[in-house]
Amino acid sequence: MPSRATVEAAADWLIRLRASPDDAALAARFEHWLAARPEHQLAFDAQCRTWSLLGDLRSAPSGGRAPPRPLPRDVSRTSPRRAVAVARPPRAVPRRSVLALGALVAGLAILLLPGVMLRMGADHVTGTGETRTVTLEDGSSVTLGGDSALATRFAPGRRTVRLISGEAYFDVKPDPSRPFVVDAGEAEVRVLGTAFDVRLGAETAVVALARGAVQATFGAEAARTMVPGERLHYDTTSHAVTREQVPVEDIGAWRDGRLVVTDATVGEV
Repeated sequence: MPSRATVEAAADWLIRLRASPDDAALAARFEHWLAARPEHQLAFDAQCRTWSLLGDLRSAPSGGRAPPRPLPRDVSRTSPRRAVAVARPPRAVPRRSVLALGALVAGLAILLLPGVMLRMGADHVTGTGETRTVTLEDGSSVTLGGDSALATRFAPGRRTVRLISGEAYFDVKPDPSRPFVVDAGEAEVRVLGTAFDVRLGAETAVVALARGAVQATFGAEAARTMVPGERLHYDTTSHAVTREQVPVEDIGAWRDGRLVVTDATVGEV
């Protein structure tokens, strides 16, 4: 079964393809993503069917009994334009579509269950739209964005926190005898005292440094030393790391209710 990140990525591709059906470059990138892994095609098939079924429910007349409109089996095995056309809502709702949608919702609940279990092991959790600042036992502060979860594991010679989901801005209290390490899946950030932002998105991990210096490690790559104003994007599918320079004041701007977005996907935002 596709991972949650893959499902979010598939939804993002469908939205972008519907918005720009004649974009040849976008179509080429989509075909590359689709062929990268078998679960990508499974996830995109499911998104197209979900979009169509939801369209059925929205446009159904009261008591309508229109004949079923079967969905093609090769939703994503043709061109991106064909996939977009299939996802456009029909005019009536067959009973089998309602049942299929119920089964799909149940399947998505099972898919999201591992994420729920992970959040149960967190020490600090925020809900959707909630922002909260907590002070850790060493005096460091962490501001959690909406729908985020964080676990802390402090020991005499090491301070470790695990970002389970969402986004967090860290203001770390200096302590040369105890490095501060943030574990964010395939991304790891090691510091002594600094301020930085870490975000987990759909198949990405993003680290941005506001003050001080950190070492960021992605997957099996060697550690990279970052400087203030630097932001690194890690793609967990291609394992590629891209670097960009951003205004320091924009790093962690979400803490003040500001959202600064540049070339971000739906899943990342």
